Amino acid sequence: MKSLLTGKNFPSLLALSVLLVLLQGCADATQYSRDPGTGAETWEHRDQGIRIKLTQILPDQLNGFYQGRGFDQKSAQLIADACVFQTELHNEQDTANIEIDLADWRILLPSGEQALKLKRNWQEQWAARGVSEDARLAFQWALFPTTQSFKSGDWNMGMTAYALPAATQFDLRVVWQSENKVRSTVIKNIRCYGEAKKPIKAAISKNISFKQRLTSVRRDLAPALSLKNTKGKLVDIKDMVGKVVLVNFWATWCPPCRKEMPSMQRLYDKMDKDKFAMLAVDMGEDEDLVFEFTFALDTPLTFPLLLDHDGSVTRRWRVRGLPTTFIVDKEGYVVYQAIGGREWDDPELVKKIEALVNQ
Repeated sequence: MKSLLTGKNFPSLLALSVLLVLLQGCADATQYSRDPGTGAETWEHRDQGIRIKLTQILPDQLNGFYQGRGFDQKSAQLIADACVFQTELHNEQDTANIEIDLADWRILLPSGEQALKLKRNWQEQWAARGVSEDARLAFQWALFPTTQSFKSGDWNMGMTAYALPAATQFDLRVVWQSENKVRSTVIKNIRCYGEAKKPIKAAISKNISFKQRLTSVRRDLAPALSLKNTKGKLVDIKDMVGKVVLVNFWATWCPPCRKEMPSMQRLYDKMDKDKFAMLAVDMGEDEDLVFEFTFALDTPLTFPLLLDHDGSVTRRWRVRGLPTTFIVDKEGYVVYQAIGGREWDDPELVKKIEALVNQ
């Protein structure tokens, strides 16, 4: 019998092989669906032997769910507005186990990457807000496990939170380990539930202009600064001796404060975190308002946001207007001051700060 791999049959078999590869690629593609009753959207993605299903959870459902488990209305609304998905993960490989750590997953936005908001981050926030232990336990069990091992055929489900504004579109890089190899896949064009809100930063006047300079001041020891951040963790400037520290006093209602925030993040991204720190002290506002503000920004903020609820730290630093920024040298002395907004990644400002860092 003549071999099928010779003569005129070979090109057709090659084409068939290519077609099979393409069909396999289609099988691994993301499938999208929308519930006609609720409007909730679902993305189901298969790749490399795993299947992930993400379904939007409606904010009203989340609010009711958590209030029914002992959360106060404001705390329940915080999680309701945090872009939450019901998440299923299936190990569909024949024999291999997989291991996941949600800390490795990344939200991909035009402005850059950011991490998911994990159980431990939320629990710190709930503890700081005084949410009861019973309610926090209910929350613990509702969220998808941060780390987990899946044998062949195993699956699990739970909530994952992305801390993004309503209607934000993003890609998600999912990372896991299998057979001693780190693997990943990207689910594209996921969307948070809801209609886009008018960003708080839209109130920023385009006519605001900044003078890109720092004012040298008498070299005095920096006043005490010990405040909790938005995750409930105490941050103390005394622990930062040996680093240059930028201390910024701001509020969400202050247009130049809002305008300079993205440039602060760009500066923070440039700098060596072993030699430089940045603290943004919000004056007199509650966590909910600050949380809403950070949601509205296109640029995710990764430097610490500290809450000066009673304004005592702001008064101690003798702040007379917002924004006001101080640059503290490695020995803990204030050396520069800036009253009013700045573009903090301006080359001249960066040059001055780097000179302090390199001393």
